[in-house]
Amino acid sequence: MTNSSQVNAGTVSAAITSVAHNRSTATLAPAEKPAKFSGVDFKRWQQKMFFYLTTLSLQRFINENVPVISDETPPEE
Repeated sequence: MTNSSQVNAGTVSAAITSVAHNRSTATLAPAEKPAKFSGVDFKRWQQKMFFYLTTLSLQRFINENVPVISDETPPEE
């Protein structure tokens, strides 16, 4: 059997959990935004920028696929 305090505690934790999972995007404070690249330690800056874009759900715009150019030359018209 459960008493009323156990039931209320379960309700509160369920409400907190559902609120936490309903947030669609996290907003970052301006202080958390990565600084502009200064020319030092590119790999570290690149990782920070990728993480920042991932938190904003923008990582899909980072494209590392190199386009393939065909060997055939199109006919001149």
